[in-house]
Amino acid sequence: MKKLTPDEHQLRKYVKQIAVLARLRKIKFLVTKILEEMPITFDIEIEKDVLYLRGEAKGEAKGKVETLAIIKHWQKGMEVPMIANVLNLPIKEVESIITEFQKP
Repeated sequence: MKKLTPDEHQLRKYVKQIAVLARLRKIKFLVTKILEEMPITFDIEIEKDVLYLRGEAKGEAKGKVETLAIIKHWQKGMEVPMIANVLNLPIKEVESIITEFQKP
């Protein structure tokens, strides 16, 4: 790519476009590996990427829903192993959330 694009700014733009297309086509691991093996380095600002931010927001929302579900089940008297089984979570994670909830 560097041979085809002498301008550094254009090259960075193309690398970012390839990264976005790779995510959309579900080949991000292959493309990321190839980009990492390139003799030049690029700082792809993943934290500013729209798809990354959308996924991060979904993950945070899912975590909040799981936490609320754990606390509700626990307050109703359900045992920790049963909560973990119902929500398909590790027992340690359920215990950790309940412990955090109990702190003043």
